[in-house]
Amino acid sequence: MTRKPRTLLLIAFLSGITLLAPRAAFADRPGLPPLTPPPPDFETCRATGAGAICQGRRQFTEDGGPVGIFCGTSANPIELIATPDIATQRATRYYDRDGNLTRRVLHEDFQGTIINPATGLSVRTNQLDTLTDDLAVPGDLSAFTETSTGTLRFYLPGGGVLVHDAGLSIIGPDGTIFREEGQHDLDAYYGQGDRSVMTALCAALGSPGTP
Repeated sequence: MTRKPRTLLLIAFLSGITLLAPRAAFADRPGLPPLTPPPPDFETCRATGAGAICQGRRQFTEDGGPVGIFCGTSANPIELIATPDIATQRATRYYDRDGNLTRRVLHEDFQGTIINPATGLSVRTNQLDTLTDDLAVPGDLSAFTETSTGTLRFYLPGGGVLVHDAGLSIIGPDGTIFREEGQHDLDAYYGQGDRSVMTALCAALGSPGTP
């Protein structure tokens, strides 16, 4: 007579555990807060314990045109022309629990061609870089520190590198360069007026000389 009530209680207890188990196993995931600033359309976001992460990938074509590099002579300077680049970007944004952006990371891959309009000769270009922006104030894109790493090459397929720009730079919110290292042929040419870094390029394109 005493076993039946205890058996019924045990069955009821086990049934209660069965009903409660799915609720514990499938707890609600953290919700996605309103994001400031909002991510671009090509990124998809998901909530995390620390806030949110948005990621995406896109490919597009960048306009070509004169590049500001001259070959030939002072009497007959020839400005080189870039064809439209094929660009691929992979982007990630990190938001805190309040939905404010704290960091964004951009991986870029550019493929293109540099042409000498006087000779029709060309070389290939390839740029791979990573840009990391750390915001001084979460959610405010007006001030951030940018860390840039990567490499850019002008080269002849199977014939070696003609121009090389690679290394690291860290630039503060006010434009101050905190750190810079590596080989920077383009900075030497555009920023310091060192024409010699384009000697091999101009020779390969059939217009020797760097006026």
